[in-house]
Formats: sequence, C-alpha cells, structure tokens
Amino acid sequence: MCAGVDDFVLNDELYCCPVFEDDVIPLVRADAPGGPFRETYREVLGTPGPGPPWQHPAPSDLIAWAKSAGGSPLVYIQPGDGPDTFGHSAYRRLIGNALAWVSSAAAQSWAAEHRTHIIPPGAS
Repeated sequence: MCAGVDDFVLNDELYCCPVFEDDVIPLVRADAPGGPFRETYREVLGTPGPGPPWQHPAPSDLIAWAKSAGGSPLVYIQPGDGPDTFGHSAYRRLIGNALAWVSSAAAQSWAAEHRTHIIPPGAS
C-alpha cells in the first residue's frame, strides 16, 4: 500500500489513540510530538469520584494500518481532516493504493486466510 509513497509532511489533526499494534499490519507512523492531553470530561465536570484521576493511555504513532474484519480486508488511515491533506499528492497516492488493495483478489484471499471474529452489537 505504500508503493510510490515516500516520507511526507501533513498538517492534520492527530487523534493520538491507543492502537492494538499486535493485531494490525503497520503502514504509516507519524513523527509528531506527543501529549500532554486535555481530557474533556475533566475539563467540563472535574475529576469524578474518589481516587486518582484517570490518565490518558500512551498514544500510538501508528496512523495507518491494515487488518481483516471478518473475512474482509480493511485499511485504516487516520489523517484526512481537511482539504490540504486531501490535496497532498503522497496522501492521495496512499488512499488510492489502499482502495486498489482492498478491492483486489489478493486482498480478498489474504483476508479469508486471516479471518477475524466480529462480535455483533448487543452480543456479549
């Protein structure tokens, strides 16, 4: 998916969320400064209940990855918050490569071989 995509720079919003990196195939990592993070709940309502305040888990620098969802190939690419990102040639190439891959017979075969279990909403 990264064929023809060299290092590139974006000015985009980072979600800084944890990623289960053992469950995905890494594609793109960000070279951006990390935390500190402001927690909306704490900013609006304060620290709830007794005990120490909740701490944000360490963010992952992994911003694009592939995995299977059930028997389907899936690619997640986190950036894409505005026209500057969507207009960037390397980002457009990455998106195009991902679309070409998920729609390919090779990706369908790969996902079938790496099938994951999906828990339906409401199931426990």
